[in-house]
Amino acid sequence: MHRPRPHGPKLVSSPKLAHRPRRPGTVAITALVSLSLLVACSSGGGEETPAPSGPSGALGVVTVEAATTVVRGLCAMSSTYADDIEKANSVFYDRVHDELRVIVAAVEPKHPPLATALLQARGRVEVDLANIEVPEGFVDDVLALLSATRDALEAIGLPRPGCA
Repeated sequence: MHRPRPHGPKLVSSPKLAHRPRRPGTVAITALVSLSLLVACSSGGGEETPAPSGPSGALGVVTVEAATTVVRGLCAMSSTYADDIEKANSVFYDRVHDELRVIVAAVEPKHPPLATALLQARGRVEVDLANIEVPEGFVDDVLALLSATRDALEAIGLPRPGCA
């Protein structure tokens, strides 16, 4: 009775291949091509973009540019869009909300009370923006969020951007 091999069939090399002469330089060319492919695949194909730097938390780095965008968005909400809930809502959720989360995450480990104040102020503005009409006190709530944001930015070593 024939029993199959536990590890598959036995591989036999061809005697023709074992003693076949190699062309000169074949090994060197193969090594050179392999090295070229390795370098090309690992280089990324151009200059690397430097990673953003600045204070960071669990959600990423807070850059000066992003902080300025948040502050300018809040400024626009408190002035230009103070009477237009739809535009204020768009500004808040397009330019402010997500980066505020990053700022809170960067502030929270070292300054928990500032992070709490920022979250509370953001929550009041979110409630205001859920209304169909601009609620009474909306501008005051946005200005409180603006102040809390600037305090948080200062606490993590970033400048307090102005509204201009």
